[in-house]
Amino acid sequence: MHSQSQDDGLPPLGSQRLNIQSPTGYRYHFANHLSGQRQCGWDSCSKTLQSTSQLRRHLHQFHRVTDRVEAFRAQYCYDCAQWFKCEFEWEDRCQWHLRNLSVDCGMLRRDLTMVTALKCPFCLGDTSTDPSKRFRQWTNRGSFHIHIEFMHFKNLNRSLVINCPHPLCRSSSESWMNHLSETHGIVERGACAS
Repeated sequence: MHSQSQDDGLPPLGSQRLNIQSPTGYRYHFANHLSGQRQCGWDSCSKTLQSTSQLRRHLHQFHRVTDRVEAFRAQYCYDCAQWFKCEFEWEDRCQWHLRNLSVDCGMLRRDLTMVTALKCPFCLGDTSTDPSKRFRQWTNRGSFHIHIEFMHFKNLNRSLVINCPHPLCRSSSESWMNHLSETHGIVERGACAS
């Protein structure tokens, strides 16, 4: 089993401070079991999987055990017009969309009905995170622009010409808002959208 380091922020194994009755304690306890593991330790299963994420999926599908403290909130895919009630099916769908991307990230409405939600070109290009975080859908332009401003533009040296992070674009631009509007269909903050 995983030997826990003292700098990972978790209480030491066997510590009386870890109360697995609390949601936080349960999450830490479960994370300790998953950390670096690829073999199922549930009852006498002992199935070996290729990765920790596949182990999480196995535990959920076959043993109905999850490391989630809160229940998974069903996700609606605007591109597919379909609800996803299982976190793993949602991750799979997001991964599918990432493999079949469009350069367009803008919002599309028909008769006041959302058809396609906004997507962040910066997040889409961040391969270090989960598919569901990369393919996050925004239904509110104001929240989307706050995200862009404080998560991405804040650390961007706007005087430099930088390549677009969108996986299908990679063009260079000095004027990010013009580029996002003209290339990716993202309406500037405060502009009227049709």
